[in-house]
Amino acid sequence: MATTDLSSLTEETEDTSVVPTGASETALVVTQGAVPGVSGAVGKEDIVVPRLNVVQKMSDKFIDLGFNAGDVVYAQEVLFANASKVGNLTVVGVFVQYQQVLPYGGDVLPKVVNTIEEVIANGGSTTIGAPNEYSKIATITGLIEAPDDISDAHESFFPLEFEGKLYSMAKWTVAKTAFRDVAKPLLTQAMMFARNGGIFSIKYQLSTKKSTNGTNSWYSPVLKQVGRHTPEFTEFAAQFAGQ
Repeated sequence: MATTDLSSLTEETEDTSVVPTGASETALVVTQGAVPGVSGAVGKEDIVVPRLNVVQKMSDKFIDLGFNAGDVVYAQEVLFANASKVGNLTVVGVFVQYQQVLPYGGDVLPKVVNTIEEVIANGGSTTIGAPNEYSKIATITGLIEAPDDISDAHESFFPLEFEGKLYSMAKWTVAKTAFRDVAKPLLTQAMMFARNGGIFSIKYQLSTKKSTNGTNSWYSPVLKQVGRHTPEFTEFAAQFAGQ
């Protein structure tokens, strides 16, 4: 049933089917030859960066594919991390929005807006427990390193190379407790490192942990800062900012 974006690892939510908006709708005219084989009016909406998902106990689709609860799966194919296996990544973008808070299990998709003015225009409030509550979410873009045990069949998911290691881009969205535990530290570090290589210079490792609240349990993302990149890698990562 539910696949979980790193987005919504919270007590109440196992599924984030909303992909936040915010990309420009203006078409990007691709000059012939700039991207081999691609030309014409290509917009950001035509480029789909694969997502990271955390497998929960109710994630039937991933369980049926052979993954286990707590696994972080990239592009619905590659085991990237879990509670005992860390995945290396570099954050190249954090985009903060507001998402409508709806009861768990409903069929209606929550509204996602970019500004507090839009929240108010939709009759919403950021006050916890308000009748039409909105809370902050963050879509994070990362440059992820291929796991050491990547199979030959999955190497093609990592088309970027730097100093002998393979990389690819990934996106995920964090909300509620994950916004507090993941996005707020990232935003703080981005500000602190703004004049010293930027957030692109920070090494992170991603894993998961089992969280509980009463009788409920779920897997939460754990993002740990583990060092700094070389100036050369920082320059390499920075070129993917805004993708």
